[in-house]
Amino acid sequence: MAEQLLETVERLQSRIQDNPDPRKLLKSLKRLGELPMTVDILVETGVGKTVNSFRKHEAAGDLAKSLVAKWKKLVPQAADRPNSHTKDSRSHQLPGAIAEVGGVPFEILEPVLERCTPEQLYRIEQSNQCFTEDSDELWMRHCRRDFKRESPQEFESWREMYLRLHEAREERLRMLTQNISTAHANKPKGRQVKMAYVNSVVKPPRDVRRRQEKFGTSSGSSSASTAAASPIKIKASTDFS
Repeated sequence: MAEQLLETVERLQSRIQDNPDPRKLLKSLKRLGELPMTVDILVETGVGKTVNSFRKHEAAGDLAKSLVAKWKKLVPQAADRPNSHTKDSRSHQLPGAIAEVGGVPFEILEPVLERCTPEQLYRIEQSNQCFTEDSDELWMRHCRRDFKRESPQEFESWREMYLRLHEAREERLRMLTQNISTAHANKPKGRQVKMAYVNSVVKPPRDVRRRQEKFGTSSGSSSASTAAASPIKIKASTDFS
């Protein structure tokens, strides 16, 4: 069934591309609208991009835009479908599901891209460079949320502004982390121990000091203590006898 549907879509897509006759074009578009289209078929054939190219066609433009709007509703449904192979949240499942989108136009995937984080949107754009031509409004929303006080520079897109400010913020964070690490590395390890002066005079206990005062020996003891505390001077002898 899926293979038959794929062949039918490819055949109608070929007719649309090869035969621009308005009457036949309308017939092929109507036939596409009757088919049970799936996201897998849209991705594999790129028929959405083909149909979207006729959105300004004088005769078939309205029908082409109607088909694109109809197919656009399929993408959120496919993205919201539970995935039994992963425990990630729904918001993290979306980018993996649409990283490779083939020829699916931006208009069809826009409902899903609106729910992406800046990192997810940037990653999807890396695989689908054509999206950067239409995604600036999405980047404007991210800028106004994350950088409320900033405005684009002259001739700068919202996407370029977001990437510039995001990189500047990351650089400030790296510098702050580096400064903290440097300050921590230069901090003295442990407590500094102060050494007592080895030649300081040791005061005798209170009861000893009283007995010295009673028997008149305090001065001698003090002198002895002072002498003991004073550095020893070596006097050269001049007596050679």
